[in-house]
Amino acid sequence: MAVTRVRYSEAFKRQVVERVERGDHGSLNKVAKAYGIGGMSTIAQWIRKYG
Repeated sequence: MAVTRVRYSEAFKRQVVERVERGDHGSLNKVAKAYGIGGMSTIAQWIRKYG
């Protein structure tokens, strides 16, 4: 079974990081679900890079 990777634009990543930093959705898990992102570690990487 092949794994499909989703490519997110830099603008999308920055938007998600901004929402996390403002506390709009609460936990990383809630943000991931709200934006349809596969996992919290993905968002954590974006925060390290763009936050």
